[in-house]
Amino acid sequence: MDALVTTLQAEKSHSTQGLCGKLIQNVMNQLLSTEQDQAQLIELLPLLLSVWEGSTEVTACCLAHLKACIKTLDSTPSDIFLFNCWRIIKQIAEQEIDDKSKKMLTAVVCQFLKHKMPTGLYREILTGISSIMEKMSTPIRLADFLSESFNIGGAISLMSLHGLFILMHKFNLDYPDFYKKMYSMFEPQVFGAKYRARFFHLADTFLSSTHLPSYLIAAFAKRLSRMCLHAPASGAHIAVPFVLNLISRHPACEVLLHRVSGAEVLDSDPYLEDEEDMSKCRALDSCLWELQTLERHYDPTLSQKAKKRQIQEEDLSVILDNTSSDIISSEAKKIKGEVPMTFIKPSGLEMPETFVL
Repeated sequence: MDALVTTLQAEKSHSTQGLCGKLIQNVMNQLLSTEQDQAQLIELLPLLLSVWEGSTEVTACCLAHLKACIKTLDSTPSDIFLFNCWRIIKQIAEQEIDDKSKKMLTAVVCQFLKHKMPTGLYREILTGISSIMEKMSTPIRLADFLSESFNIGGAISLMSLHGLFILMHKFNLDYPDFYKKMYSMFEPQVFGAKYRARFFHLADTFLSSTHLPSYLIAAFAKRLSRMCLHAPASGAHIAVPFVLNLISRHPACEVLLHRVSGAEVLDSDPYLEDEEDMSKCRALDSCLWELQTLERHYDPTLSQKAKKRQIQEEDLSVILDNTSSDIISSEAKKIKGEVPMTFIKPSGLEMPETFVL
């Protein structure tokens, strides 16, 4: 592959367009192997495409051959072929393509996604689909794929959230019960998820609208506060400012922090944690006593955050990737060189004269 690219670059001044069609077909046949992982060769594909001046036409030629190969597949293609195919699609989507190629890319992606994928490839597709959607002529055709992925639950739902957000934000996709589904995703294990930072960033974006009803915002704030009681310190560091951001955007929810009516001590929390319907979970009737509990947290920084409860917008991007190691390192830097251990420096084993039994 290296030798081929070097040769074509040397012959760039001559007409190589006659070789283009047959050459691309042979190269694509090699890359779309059903038995050998061609990841290293596929990484060199952009170099090959850049050799020709009319690279958009060459890209279209690759897509046409790819589309023909996918159409002729049997019902159960090999996992290796599917991985090779997806990596070629990603490499082509990174190139500059014209409108004709965008339509062809859309057809190739939709045809490819009809096949049953191995779990590893399925996750790889969900994490990379957002960059490919930008080059597709009609990304809305991915609505069914992303909606079904979002309904699966667990890590798959987390990974499909970004692509679904693009369709809702830029292409006016109407997804019924979206917030109800996202509400169910707020569980303690989300703090240990690999895609935690992306999830909280997107959740913060989804809940940033001031037109959302107060009961919905209160339900998210209450559920996340309850999760803090079981979360690691790194997760609670994200959750507390997240909750305060929600309240700062929706003043009607300040009653959760400053409830002045009713009994000072509640025998039970009116919030129904197991209720899936946010309009019936009675979050607005409750209060965020969980934040008061966090005032006694072993992490002094988190304890201070819970005590201040500043109702103002805070940028979450600087803390989304924080881990427990980062928190420990930060606290270790605050320790002074000399720490007093006793009031009277001992000179030996004898008791001081002022000591009283």
